[in-house]
Amino acid sequence: MAERVVQLNDVITADNSCDRLPYRFFHALGAGKVTSSLLMTAAKIYSFASLPGKELKKTYADFEHDLGISRSTVSRNLGRLKRSGVISQRKTRTGAAYTFEANIEDTRAFVRIEPWMRETVFEIRGEEPRRLTNAEIVVLAHIYTHASNPEGKGGCRGSVRMMAAQLCLSDSTVGEALSVLKRANLVVLRADERGTNGSNLSTYRINGRRIRKVKKARRKAQEPRDRRTKTEIEADNRSERERAEWAQRVAAESRAAANLERMMRDDAFRAAETRRRKLDIELVKAELRSPADVARLREEEAEIAAVRAERLRAYGLTAEDLRADYTDTGGPRSGSAPPKRKA
Repeated sequence: MAERVVQLNDVITADNSCDRLPYRFFHALGAGKVTSSLLMTAAKIYSFASLPGKELKKTYADFEHDLGISRSTVSRNLGRLKRSGVISQRKTRTGAAYTFEANIEDTRAFVRIEPWMRETVFEIRGEEPRRLTNAEIVVLAHIYTHASNPEGKGGCRGSVRMMAAQLCLSDSTVGEALSVLKRANLVVLRADERGTNGSNLSTYRINGRRIRKVKKARRKAQEPRDRRTKTEIEADNRSERERAEWAQRVAAESRAAANLERMMRDDAFRAAETRRRKLDIELVKAELRSPADVARLREEEAEIAAVRAERLRAYGLTAEDLRADYTDTGGPRSGSAPPKRKA
């Protein structure tokens, strides 16, 4: 059975998107009973730290979260793998770094344990919704790897006892796992094979439509989501507009100030501008106290305006270039602080 998987894994390159569980692990992880959680722990380290110079940095809490097992089980599994020489451990400031040391032959024959198998809460007929157990994941990964083989016939041919022997599980554990996977609508049998068990050969197939929906839902759940309320979104958008307007006004005022500074270096313009500013004050006073002088001052004002306009034309400018234009944006003048972004 495992020989067929080599063809798949030569076509589909395993990467860090899934854990690789070589079939050799079921019988090559040291003395004692090989449990599903031990297999998962070894596969996690092997998948990321089996190449020279590579190591997996994880804490017990990371293993607990990723594999859904208790910290005491994590400790027990890692201790057994270290004592058996399967892995080595290097202490780090934030936990430990693990390297896979065992020489496992024929590691191309592996099952793929994909994240959705661990992370999804499945609807299981006759039970409350829950995640799959490690034993159920191992059986599902075994069937999934065979059934998704593009070089095969889309199924995993075998019996409960064959799977139990190959996966180092008991017949009852495999039988119960298959029952759960069928009730979760992940694995299906042909109508004429339903109900077979024990030594009877059956062809187990994956429910492609169901698994595609599971993967799609997982991808959607991982997409960044805007959790702001409508009011918060409107406030943030308003703040962004205000900041953009403020930046536009500052830029306009900077251009006007630069143009004026440039013109003030021209002697004729500087003299006319200085006189214009004084004349503005004199006109206000004349209108209040000496109306007879207003006409004369208005004539002088026109002469000064002509001088200013002539000097501005000489520099390719107009009077409008000396003023910041607020007609399009309207808002705070120079010197005011930009609006703060709302939290």
